[in-house]
Amino acid sequence: MEKILKMHNSLMGSLGLQTYTKFNTYILSPYVIQLECNDGILWYNNLTCELVLLNTGEEKDVNIRQYLIEHWYYMPDFIMPKSLAYTIRQIVTDKEKEKTLTSSYVIPTTTVCNARCPYCYEHGLNQRHMTKEMALDIAKFLFMKNVDLLSFHLDYLSLYYNLY
Repeated sequence: MEKILKMHNSLMGSLGLQTYTKFNTYILSPYVIQLECNDGILWYNNLTCELVLLNTGEEKDVNIRQYLIEHWYYMPDFIMPKSLAYTIRQIVTDKEKEKTLTSSYVIPTTTVCNARCPYCYEHGLNQRHMTKEMALDIAKFLFMKNVDLLSFHLDYLSLYYNLY
């Protein structure tokens, strides 16, 4: 068996490998496409985007069959393929949405500014400072959102200070 394309990373993280048990009856997944070629048979799994090349009859070898089961080329006969595909699509879609959510936060520690820009819209407004309680609330919020503190930046008038 030659592995040509590995399982897609987002699926490997969410779907993982299928656990083989000798008590299950396995059937060929309807998402597997087999194509004969000069070197053997190409097996492409539409569900996991994985591609392997097998010699004719090699899928009957116990170790290779176990690999094919673990990598979703075969699935237990009690699994409904359409519901599995729907579940996988939802997991991948949700993970993609997470990537597009908020990637940065702007936390003004004060409204006090002495730059005196002529276009400032805050002229005449009360100037305020961040309270200790508010700073603690922000820290709790960032902790709950799992913000990577190694890439946390303080920004004041476009000057960056890395906190490492």
